[in-house]
Amino acid sequence: MVALKGYFDDSGDEEDRQHKACSLSGYIGTFDDWDKFENGWIKVLDENNIPYLHMKEFAHFRGPFEKYKGKETERKELLISLISVIRESNLFGISSSIRLKGLHKFNNERNVFIEAYPFNLYWNMMQISHKWNKTPIQLTVDKSNNVEYKISKGKSYAKTDLYYPNCHKRLIILPLNDEGFTFREILPMQAADLLAWECRKDATMKHNWIEEKTLTDDDLIRFRYHRIYEKKDGKLPYSRMSLIDLLRTIPTNANIIDYRDLHWIDVARKHIWP
Repeated sequence: MVALKGYFDDSGDEEDRQHKACSLSGYIGTFDDWDKFENGWIKVLDENNIPYLHMKEFAHFRGPFEKYKGKETERKELLISLISVIRESNLFGISSSIRLKGLHKFNNERNVFIEAYPFNLYWNMMQISHKWNKTPIQLTVDKSNNVEYKISKGKSYAKTDLYYPNCHKRLIILPLNDEGFTFREILPMQAADLLAWECRKDATMKHNWIEEKTLTDDDLIRFRYHRIYEKKDGKLPYSRMSLIDLLRTIPTNANIIDYRDLHWIDVARKHIWP
């Protein structure tokens, strides 16, 4: 019997040259946690007279968010209220973002074809398995092109992982059903969209910083922040304030995967990819 439920959404398109990163993110909680979330989320939406949250529309003042043009304080207050609902519902965030330039470089050098969405799903499965290694969990992912294939491919990455080869076994992964429901009706998917959008944007903001890393492949990954700190004259790359608000009080495992991370993952897998 499923003990926990999670809802995940993706942000970014691997085929779009304008996108520098792709994310797959969401939240996991008990049935009671999600009931509390939905009640609080609906209340905030009603109080602000908006039918749903969709970050692409929100960010560009489209649809129901057009009214926030020139009203940055109200706009920020809306996000803070929605983030508070997530926090008070005791949900746990999981996110994986992969930098596309690093992924394409890795694929070309290794003559493999690792795909962004399946990889992010696989990496999230690893994180989930590490945190809840004995708990049956159902994950619902939002609709996307070829989502069934992407789920299957993500599972194949997980099954061939040498450290957590069973990380997929307690996870039931389902696409959002086709009965006419969209993120507009599935409230938890709106929270997943918020996290995925913010994590992708954060990975994009750090694009140039990551590109300037001076480490060689023999350096340990954990030292990379220290070396860049020295190179940047005491300055570290900053995160988006909206993401900081999300992560400050909501427990979240959020990862940005770049070329060198892929290198070490590949070494750990003994270069085995399906």
